[in-house]
Amino acid sequence: SKVYGIDVSYYQGTINWSQVKAAGKQFAIVRVSDGTGFMDPKFEANWRGAKAAGIAVGAYQFFRPNQDATAQADLMVNQLSKVGFGSGDIPPVIDVEVTGGVSAATVAARVNTWLQRVRSRTGRLPILYTSPG
Repeated sequence: SKVYGIDVSYYQGTINWSQVKAAGKQFAIVRVSDGTGFMDPKFEANWRGAKAAGIAVGAYQFFRPNQDATAQADLMVNQLSKVGFGSGDIPPVIDVEVTGGVSAATVAARVNTWLQRVRSRTGRLPILYTSPG
């Protein structure tokens, strides 16, 4: 059977989470930040709103390969700590869509740095979201 969910960021504005639940969405993946340069201003409200509506919740970070991978990972984990991330929540997600002008090998190495850092700090195996491109 299929499980349906949504990913959200501040671009969606203020979300009516009870409507999302009523529409059959079972999970939400909420953006924490775009790299280290932009904190999503709706992260905490979206995380708490989804939880309050009884929707399984997780968080994603739009990864910037041309920025410090460890700093991005630490930002992610610190934000998760603020909202009480725990074993019942969806593992952290790294969203890899751009190269930032660095080589494929560098992108891969920095993604691995992020994955290992987040795993070591949370005890959870992160989810990698990307595409063949």
